[in-house]
Amino acid sequence: MTEQWRVGDVTVTKMVEFLMETPDTFLLPGADEKLCKAAGDWIKPYVSERWYLVMSVHMLVVDIGEHRLAIDTCVGNCKKRHVKDWNDRRSEFLEELIKAGFPPETFTHVVMTHMHGDHVGWNTVKRDGKWVPTFPNARYIMVDKELQHWKQEYPVPEELELFVDSIQPIIDNAQLDLVPHDHTIVNTPQGVLKYTPTTGHTPGHASVIITSGDAKAFITGDAFHHPIQIRNPVITSKRVDSDSAEAIATRERLLPYLADSEMLVLGTHFSTPSGGFVRRTEEGYVFVPCAEGGGKP
Repeated sequence: MTEQWRVGDVTVTKMVEFLMETPDTFLLPGADEKLCKAAGDWIKPYVSERWYLVMSVHMLVVDIGEHRLAIDTCVGNCKKRHVKDWNDRRSEFLEELIKAGFPPETFTHVVMTHMHGDHVGWNTVKRDGKWVPTFPNARYIMVDKELQHWKQEYPVPEELELFVDSIQPIIDNAQLDLVPHDHTIVNTPQGVLKYTPTTGHTPGHASVIITSGDAKAFITGDAFHHPIQIRNPVITSKRVDSDSAEAIATRERLLPYLADSEMLVLGTHFSTPSGGFVRRTEEGYVFVPCAEGGGKP
C-alpha cells in the first residue's frame, strides 16, 4: 500500500516492494504473541492474525525542491541472497515506480541508511548480463564508516555478493559519494535532508532527518525494525546487529528525543500505517499513526 506525507514543503512517498510475515525468532526474539498483546491495541496493524510480526520492505521517495531522493532501495531483482524471500526475486517494482511518476532517471540522489541486502538491492539492475546503476543521474550516498566496516569484515569484497552486485557497479560508474555521519545531503529553500548517526545495527548506520520550516520527519532505517521496539527498545536483532548493546542504547536515546520533538516518524520497515508519532504513556512509549496523532498523510 502506497502512503504519502507532507513535511512542510517536502513530499515523502512510500513505494512497497513486498511484505514479510515473520515469527519473532527470525528477527526479533522475544517479540512473541504475549509481548505484542501486552503492548496494547495500537500494535495490531503491525502484526498478523497469528501474532507474527509484519515487516514492510519499501523505498521512500523524497521530493524536496528540485531534488528527488530514494531512501533505501529494498531487495531488488535477480539478486542471490540467503534469505528465502529475498533470493532471486522477479517483481515489477521498477515498473510500479515508473507508473507512480518516479522514473529512475529523475532521481538526483540514492541515500543508503546502511549496507544490508534489503536496503541496497535496487541500487542496480542487470542489463545484458551486467549489473549497472538503476538511477543513472543520481549520486549514491553512504556513510564512509559503513563501507569501511564491510571492507574490514570482507577483505576480499568478491566474497560479499551484495557488494559485487549492488555497490561495486556504482563505484565503477563513479556515482558513489562517501560522507561523514552527520552529512547534510540536500539543503534547499524548501527544506534540508541530512544524516544523523544511529549506530549499533551496523557501525555506520545512519537515519535521516528532514526539516522544512517548522516541520520535521525522522526516517528510521533499521534503528527500529518494528514498532514493538518503541514499546520495548531492548528487543533487538542479535541475528543481524553488529553491536546489539549499542543498538539498544541508540533506541533508548532516540525515544525521548522523538517524543519531545513531536517529529513525524517514518518507519523503514513499518507496515501500513508507516508514519506516526512516538508518544509517552504511563505504560511506556507507543507509536501513534499520523492520522490519529495530528499529522496529515
